[in-house]
Amino acid sequence: MSRVMVVSIGPGNIDYINQKAKERLEQSDFVLGSRRQIEDVKRICSPTTEFYVYKKITEIKEVVEKEQEKKISILVSGDSGYYSLVPYLKKVLREEFDIIPGLSSFQYLFSKIGENWQDFFIGSVHGRKLDYIQKFREENRGLVLLTDEENNPKQIAKNLWEAGFRKVDIIVGENLSYQEENISYYKIEDWEIMPERFEMNVCIYRKGEENAYL
Repeated sequence: MSRVMVVSIGPGNIDYINQKAKERLEQSDFVLGSRRQIEDVKRICSPTTEFYVYKKITEIKEVVEKEQEKKISILVSGDSGYYSLVPYLKKVLREEFDIIPGLSSFQYLFSKIGENWQDFFIGSVHGRKLDYIQKFREENRGLVLLTDEENNPKQIAKNLWEAGFRKVDIIVGENLSYQEENISYYKIEDWEIMPERFEMNVCIYRKGEENAYL
C-alpha cells in the first residue's frame, strides 16, 4: 500500500464510507481535506492522527513533500473518479499514490429515488462550463449535474425551458446522506417558483416518457 493514498469518503455521512477507506483512515498519520471532510471523518481516525485543512489545493503538494515519513491520506468527497482532485494530483505529486473508490453523490441520489442512472449524462457545472442544453438533446433520459451558486438548479431549469424543452422532471438532492438531507421534486414549467438558492446539491433533469421539444 502506498505511503500516499487518495481516500474517497462518499456523499458525507460516515455510514457510507467503505471498509477499505475506514481501515486506511484508522492507520493514517496525516489526513488532508476540506474542513467539512475532516469533520466528517475525525471519529474514524486514530487519536494520534494529524489533520490539515487546506484552503488552496496547491497546499497539498507542499504537505506531502514536507511530511516524508508519514502515511498520508488525501480526502475526496463522493467517488475519486467523479470530478475529484485525482487528475490534478497526478500532475503535481512526484511519488505515486493509490486510490480507494467510494460512493458518489449522484449514485446515492438515484438509489433514493429508486432508478438506474446508466442512460443519463453525468456532468458538472460546478466552477466549470458545460453545454448542458446540447447534452440534454443528445442523451436518452436526461442530465445529472453538480451545480454551484451561479449555475444553480433554478437557472439551469430556466435555460432548458427557454431552449424549448417540456415535460421534464427535476429532482434536487441537497446535503445528501446528512441528517438535514432534502430531496425536492419539480416540473420544468414550475422553474419560476424554485428557490434561488440550494444547499450543496446534485440535480437530475429527467425527460418524461413523452418528452417534447418545441
